[in-house]
Amino acid sequence: MINNSHIRRFVNCTICNKPRCIFSKNMLSDDEKISLEILLDSVIYICGSPIIPETHDLYEKVYIRQKIHCNSPIEAVYYSCWRLKTEIICFYCGESNELLEPNDNLKRKFTTIYPFCQTCQSKGHNWPTRGKIKVGKK
Repeated sequence: MINNSHIRRFVNCTICNKPRCIFSKNMLSDDEKISLEILLDSVIYICGSPIIPETHDLYEKVYIRQKIHCNSPIEAVYYSCWRLKTEIICFYCGESNELLEPNDNLKRKFTTIYPFCQTCQSKGHNWPTRGKIKVGKK
């Protein structure tokens, strides 16, 4: 199971510019971190593609979700990875401009409310939420 404690780094897609999470089940050694940095400096990443070539030392140690594409929202674990400084960005488009403030009604209905921008709202997206609060519980 992938969770936010497995995130080692982020890489931005060269097409959509959304940050995508780079995972590893185990902590990386200092040498492995340097090796990953060098690789990321030379790679052109596109959503859904592998991040590590089969011939690289980190091939079976570091991975990225490949079942995502440029239209996929930001991965939910991105928002809970406080160890790595994450920017507050819209769940759908990844932009930090024109973020909306959730209203009290949403706050009463959901345990998690993801950032959402004016542009995505005008495109007809619904406010991204998770964890509906059961009626009768406070």
